[in-house]
Amino acid sequence: MKKVLTIILTALIFCISIIPAHAIDDYGVMPCYNNVASQRTGFDISSSGEATVSVTIRGYQGVTTRIVITYEIQKKLIGNIWQDVDGAGWRGENTGNSFSITHSYQLPESDEYRLSYMYEVYGTEGEPDVITGFEKAEY
Repeated sequence: MKKVLTIILTALIFCISIIPAHAIDDYGVMPCYNNVASQRTGFDISSSGEATVSVTIRGYQGVTTRIVITYEIQKKLIGNIWQDVDGAGWRGENTGNSFSITHSYQLPESDEYRLSYMYEVYGTEGEPDVITGFEKAEY
């Protein structure tokens, strides 16, 4: 009986050890980065069509040296074709280990929109981290 229990426990430990691990921040599961401790992107549109973009990126003290944020608000045309909204984009950079911004834009009409973003985070721990993605919203 001890031998069977030992085999079962060994198999269980083996199975658990091969499950991939992920870094978890306050916002859910995120991949591990060299220079980024956490990042949060918000994209909301009010009932009157005011879009709000908020970005917070936190790096590591003594590691992260520069953060570049680039984004565009895009309007859905048809299918998976999107067009940049005039005047609803931004690019900025900060030398330091954290960067937080909030901007608002009045959208031209009711429709489906998305935020297309790219963050480049530089530091002393290897290649820059490049984070890209989309956040969708509509009004």
